[in-house]
Amino acid sequence: MSGYLGAYNCRPHMPVPNVLPVPRRKECSVWGIDMKFAKVVFLIAGIWGVLVTTPLFFIFHTIGVQDPPPITHAGFYYGFATAALAWQIAFFVIASDPGRFRLLMVPSMLEKFGYGVAVIVLFLQSRIRATDLIFAATDLVLGILFVTAFFMCKQKTA
Repeated sequence: MSGYLGAYNCRPHMPVPNVLPVPRRKECSVWGIDMKFAKVVFLIAGIWGVLVTTPLFFIFHTIGVQDPPPITHAGFYYGFATAALAWQIAFFVIASDPGRFRLLMVPSMLEKFGYGVAVIVLFLQSRIRATDLIFAATDLVLGILFVTAFFMCKQKTA
């Protein structure tokens, strides 16, 4: 046999080298500890978000009764609920491979901190009840965990 691979096939004890280099995936850390942290954080955030956001699609009228006045712009309401649910799916995507989707963590932080800060400002202006701060606090904690995951999960090429 002639050719590059033919020379190696004559000697079965020598391995055939990779002719085409296989690109290495970007990993969060050498041992995967940081990767696991990021996976768990974004998986929990996605599950929590789906559990909290999905009921919004079924309680449109209940909100107006329990917390008047009724919602007058259904398009804005359902648009918000859909966008929020889409972000939960994005969290699942990030959890699937945090090293690959690391940059998607940046808008995820904005999503968490944006809501948390907005609710705190509305509370300080006496425009919402104190019970609404529970969800803001949850988002702020998740936002802090997102920042931690982002810095722990530096993209490395091996």
